[in-house]
Amino acid sequence: MKKVIALLLTVIMMVVCVLPVAAAPNTDKTGAELGPNPDSVNLDASKINFLTSENFANTEGYTDYSIFKNENVRFLYLDGDEEKECKYNFENFDQIGHAQMLGDCKSVFQIFRWSGTFNNPWYYNGAVVSMLPNTGIIEIKFHGTAINLINCYRSNPTVSINIGAKVSLDGGEYVEVDKAQFITLENTFEERSTFLRFYKVENLEDGWHTVRLIGTGTERFNIDAYEIKETTPAGSDNTQGGSTVEPSPDNGDLFIGLVTVALVAGTTTAVVIKKRKSYN
Repeated sequence: MKKVIALLLTVIMMVVCVLPVAAAPNTDKTGAELGPNPDSVNLDASKINFLTSENFANTEGYTDYSIFKNENVRFLYLDGDEEKECKYNFENFDQIGHAQMLGDCKSVFQIFRWSGTFNNPWYYNGAVVSMLPNTGIIEIKFHGTAINLINCYRSNPTVSINIGAKVSLDGGEYVEVDKAQFITLENTFEERSTFLRFYKVENLEDGWHTVRLIGTGTERFNIDAYEIKETTPAGSDNTQGGSTVEPSPDNGDLFIGLVTVALVAGTTTAVVIKKRKSYN
């Protein structure tokens, strides 16, 4: 009997040792807790730990980027049967009020910060881009072999049950992602701040790729950032990382990799926005 118990304990210890350790919710890459909310400190930014491009806990081997003010990201919307691009002139989030519409795009794209004109500590770089379902399209181009789309701070339970998304890779058919991963059960910072990688694709051929995201359901869809395993295009002398719009729309790099849909259980306000570098 003692041998059986000893064997069981050994097996349990082996399982515990090989299980991956999940990153703690509501913390930055150093383990420091994000927040508190701006209202609790009378808008004193010095007392708040904001989530930024500098302290974001990105996946090992990946580089993270903001959706906003990124020359490799386009905001598109449907006007009848016509697809149009949404243009905006803001240089950073501090020029945008909370819940302000982004550009003259029929209210398709909206920026959320904190109430008033203050950054949200749990959004990537303080703010999130929100788009109308079935109307807005976010297009990301990158040079590399993998990409993860990220929603840093999920919606509250009432809204989250009506959120969905579908993604197209390199001109392929749209694939609906699992809606269950967007659902929150409690309206707490710990429950909502999970840095959700809701769509993952890896093992792509090294080259240019295009991802298109459309919100589904009945609620607006939020996205903060994305992270990529990026590589430098052949012939480029830029060593800073960050790829820009592919040189030709018919470059032939339309390879579908292994797509894995993420299954997740359960300042003054100025920030530095990490911009992608141009290749000459």
